[in-house]
Amino acid sequence: MQSSCEYPTPYQCFDGVCVSSLLECVEKTFLLRNPDDEFDPNANHNGTCNGGWVCGNGLCVPSADLCPLVPACPYDRPLRCPDGSCVNTTVAECSDEFKGDKLKCDKIKVSDPENEGDKISVDLTRCEDGTCRLECLPAGGCPQSSPYYCSFRRDQCVVDEEECFTPSDPDADYTGRRLLDETVVDLVEVCPKDCFRDVAATAQTISVPLLSPTKVDVSVDALGIPRTQLLIPSGAFGESSYIVIEPVPMSELDGGDRAFADIVLSTPFRCRVGSLSEDEQFDINVTVNAYVDRKRYFGGANADDQDADSDDDSADGPLVPCELQATYSVSYDAEDKSACSGSAVVTDTTIELDMGSCDDDYNFEAELTSRDIRTFFDGKTSESCLCFTVTKTDSDYDKKKLWCALFIRYAGGVDVRFFGGTNNATQCPAGTSTGGLRVYRLTRDVTESDDACESATSSANSAFVLPENMCFGFLRDNEWQCIQGRDERIANPVWDDNSGTPPDRVSSRFPSCEEDVYAFLQIDLPPEPIKKKHVLSWWEKYRVIILSTSGSFIFFLILSSYALSRLIRYRKKYKQQKQELNALHEKAKELDEYAGGLGIADEEVDMVANPLVVEMQELQDQIDKVNKEMNLQEQKDEQEMDGLERERRRLFDEIKRVKDEMAKAQKAAPTRTTEQAPAPLLAAVGPTSSSTALTNTPVRHEFGQMQRGASKKKAID
Repeated sequence: MQSSCEYPTPYQCFDGVCVSSLLECVEKTFLLRNPDDEFDPNANHNGTCNGGWVCGNGLCVPSADLCPLVPACPYDRPLRCPDGSCVNTTVAECSDEFKGDKLKCDKIKVSDPENEGDKISVDLTRCEDGTCRLECLPAGGCPQSSPYYCSFRRDQCVVDEEECFTPSDPDADYTGRRLLDETVVDLVEVCPKDCFRDVAATAQTISVPLLSPTKVDVSVDALGIPRTQLLIPSGAFGESSYIVIEPVPMSELDGGDRAFADIVLSTPFRCRVGSLSEDEQFDINVTVNAYVDRKRYFGGANADDQDADSDDDSADGPLVPCELQATYSVSYDAEDKSACSGSAVVTDTTIELDMGSCDDDYNFEAELTSRDIRTFFDGKTSESCLCFTVTKTDSDYDKKKLWCALFIRYAGGVDVRFFGGTNNATQCPAGTSTGGLRVYRLTRDVTESDDACESATSSANSAFVLPENMCFGFLRDNEWQCIQGRDERIANPVWDDNSGTPPDRVSSRFPSCEEDVYAFLQIDLPPEPIKKKHVLSWWEKYRVIILSTSGSFIFFLILSSYALSRLIRYRKKYKQQKQELNALHEKAKELDEYAGGLGIADEEVDMVANPLVVEMQELQDQIDKVNKEMNLQEQKDEQEMDGLERERRRLFDEIKRVKDEMAKAQKAAPTRTTEQAPAPLLAAVGPTSSSTALTNTPVRHEFGQMQRGASKKKAID
């Protein structure tokens, strides 16, 4: 809560008394603890509380972090004096007590960090609360090194008033006067006064129960209105805990190439949750609501500054408010002019109205003469009284006659209200008037015709910071950043038409207290990433062909290797089996040659040809010969064939006799015998007619073993 004390005693001490400077509060504490001593404004005030810290309001605490932020100087008293008071040099000056040599703080003895046990003398620093210390307390506003608060400049802390009113660009047409004179500086760069960003956070520790939501007023203005709040849902921290809120000195808020006042829109603050580590996330996101400074300033008069007084416009004359400047279609409903329509073009200084023949009293061109902004545009609605002087007309209106109308902007267009009759429209009606009014409804195709405010949103000329260019963010590594990315900012803006709140009250969520400082920021929405046409590299062009070809080749090599290995294996088997087969053939050949088809089981046997086998083979040859001759001579000599038939019978009988003898010889043989395959069968001889043919059934001839004389023995394997 802000102090209830007012100028000229704006500071409240620990005992509730209002004083003109914070140094008086420190003096109170010193005299209470040391009633017999005299207070020295240049002595070391860190020792006032006997080992603790004395805050700017005189309160003794064990740590400097527990002290409230030293208040900043207000815009109407911009100079911070050495004793911690703030004055406006047009009506007052700093106390003579701290001028010249009296301003300098004493020296004290401290331990030498380089030589242990030695003492060195160091100068104390004059701090923002007027005290002399080795280490100053955190302070809002400008430091003693740059004590002048130039509220309307981006770089707000300067050495003196002259620097504040010296233009950054020496060639600029820059004139200005003190804000106390209630004039507007020509080059207003940032919000100059009553800014939400300047409402300091209240140092506090708030208990947060597990099962119920908690609301925390982070900052409260002098009127007791919360300007930044946290809404902590039940269960957000996973258990009953507490949250610590701390203010942030202005000296710690500049980030990168943008000054704090140029980017921060709401109260900056630090937070810490007792049950969570610094980098630990909340179980449920915490909602933050805040008032923001959404007016934009351009290094010159703001659009709203121009709108402030219709009689005090720019040297070039008044301008039509940007939210009214567009091309419209016009409709007019009346009993005698049903469905009357026309068109209108509104520029920054003119209006061209063309209602055709349906309402020919109002076909003219006119230039803006004066304006009265009754309700400034908040992004949705506005109300302005505009008076035009007719410059061109084909209607009953005379040139140079005044035409005044009330322009009421709403979401979809503009209502133009004026008194009917060419002699009556010399003043604007009240917003609630209904009698005698003529109302034109101006509408535009928003996809084809933007108003001037919308057309300027991408430039530095827009009058307000648009919701998409605001975000809740943090300060990290001396750079302000948004928590949300581009897509999330578009999907969940900090404010929209359906929020039910004014445009300067925004809302967002954040997941932890791990960052150093939090606030709502003015950071333009980054443009959509340009999708560059990707140029294929050599590899990207041909990799499919290369990979498929390489894969096929590798597969062929693997398959070929496998097939070759199988062929080699089978070839070895083939050679081995062929060798075994050759051996078997050789063995069979020997058996056929020497054993006559008989297998002999003795280990050593004399291999001799069997005479019966030889005789049988000779007889078979004779049969073959006879068969051949019979076939040749069958038609020549039938009688000869009969003789041959008798001869064949005789030969068969002889063969039978030989077989019988061989059977007897086998039975008489002293050794074991095994049957072998029979000798080749005798072929049928002669014709096959039923009267002369003999049976063709082959006859098996078995032969016994025959002994040879002295001959070479051969072992049977």
